[in-house]
Amino acid sequence: MSISLSHLPQSVIRCLWHPKLNQIMVGTGNGQAKVYYDPVRSQRGAKLCVVKTKHKVKQSQAVTQDYIITRM
Repeated sequence: MSISLSHLPQSVIRCLWHPKLNQIMVGTGNGQAKVYYDPVRSQRGAKLCVVKTKHKVKQSQAVTQDYIITRM
């Protein structure tokens, strides 16, 4: 199998293939880390992060009063 990573804007510094996860991890020259995987053949790893949905942030509204303290 051959994969071309021509879409990376920076050079590849380190590349690692994990045989159990069947995923390729790539570290680039600009500090980014990328994970490449096959959705059918890969197990766990990056796939666990992909299927998670974002949680809604609960916003609480607090009413505060500004106090003005003056000296007499």
